[in-house]
Amino acid sequence: MTGIRTKGNGIDMLNGSIWNKLIAFAIPIALSSILQQLFNASDTAIAGRFAGPVALAAVGSTSALINLIINLFVGCATGANVLIARLAARRDDNAMAEAVSTSILFGLVSGVVLIFIGGLLARPMLVLMGSPEDVIDHSTIYMKIYFAGMPFLMVYNFGSAILRSIGDTRRPLVALASSGVINVVLNIVFVACFKMGVSGVAIATVCAEAISAFLVVRFLVKEKSSVRLDLHHLAFRREHLWRIVCIGIPAGLQGMVFSLSNTCIQSGINSLGSIVMAGNATSGNFESISYNICNAFSISALTFASQNYAVGDYSRTRRVYHDALVIGMSGMLLVDALIFIFRYPLLSLFTDDMAVKEFAIIKFYYGLLPHSLIVLYEITASILRAMGKSLMPAMICIIGTCCVRLLWVFAVFPYFRSFDVLVMVYPISWVMTATMMLTGYRIVSAKLMNGKTSRTAVKTI
Repeated sequence: MTGIRTKGNGIDMLNGSIWNKLIAFAIPIALSSILQQLFNASDTAIAGRFAGPVALAAVGSTSALINLIINLFVGCATGANVLIARLAARRDDNAMAEAVSTSILFGLVSGVVLIFIGGLLARPMLVLMGSPEDVIDHSTIYMKIYFAGMPFLMVYNFGSAILRSIGDTRRPLVALASSGVINVVLNIVFVACFKMGVSGVAIATVCAEAISAFLVVRFLVKEKSSVRLDLHHLAFRREHLWRIVCIGIPAGLQGMVFSLSNTCIQSGINSLGSIVMAGNATSGNFESISYNICNAFSISALTFASQNYAVGDYSRTRRVYHDALVIGMSGMLLVDALIFIFRYPLLSLFTDDMAVKEFAIIKFYYGLLPHSLIVLYEITASILRAMGKSLMPAMICIIGTCCVRLLWVFAVFPYFRSFDVLVMVYPISWVMTATMMLTGYRIVSAKLMNGKTSRTAVKTI
């Protein structure tokens, strides 16, 4: 892949072939996400091995609720990515420096706000989810400690978005890998050696997040390009904050409502007992690894399309979309197939309990084998956001995914109370969302890009 990288750590997204640059850009993102998931899996694996099934259920069953609370702010990192990518394409150096400062400060402030929101809502939300009595106290402890690290998590997310907006996906990977190794080591020390249970898992996670945030900030401070972070001149710029919010809030709301639907599904799983909870949590680790392939190409498509659309190269924007779809779908199919083929030895890494494994395999059939369908709407949504249409994909996902799942949980599951019936809603919602998203893209692209191939820069950022 010669000629992919420009001077420094970036990638030239405006010229040359696309597919090889998409792969070069996406691989570090996928590895970062997979490493993050493996490190999270180490939390549940060590909890399950050294603290028992209840600790495994307590740690694994909180992810949907945590995402529900934080996704509004995490979604705003998407806004920072799009804004800075557009400014980079236009070589507006002064505005880029201001946008970087605004993004980091917004991440830090939102992280502080999340400390209080998470601490206050942890137990009440777990009660609403119907967490079993033998699990809820452990889950509450885990969540309260976890949310203490929110400023670190948010700074890392926004810092990574800044670096990716100029084509640098390598250094976020370095930061995450370094912090992840520390996370695993501390998990072993706190849980296996000191017998701290779920508290040890949460403390290890917070320490690891602090390391990743420190490294990303250090990279930005040392950066030689216009995304350099000047810690002595940090300030909000209202116009940049507004653009970040306009793009990011719809994505964040989509993530929140998406997590709300998954939280309701989790409440149904909770009602079936801790063994089912443990099986679902175990399978979720592998499904998340698969999802990370899709997410990597969604972020890649978002960044590449944002730059090309900003300079008016609509033909190249379409090519980014098509290449990302093909490569992302192929990657997910390969990973899903490998996980399913080796499902028994992989599940044994987490538990020797056959009942837990049986429920995990049920989830594989419904949640893993058809999983690649999500590429169709995730990457399409990224292209729409790059074109400035952030509200449409959010509304489509809310209707096609979230509303369908909520309707299923409250109207179907009460009459057919089994794990199979509950998780059947995943592929159903994926098909419906993909159909609506592809239809929405055809309408929007026909209006905004049909027959246009010029490189006249789009006026609005």
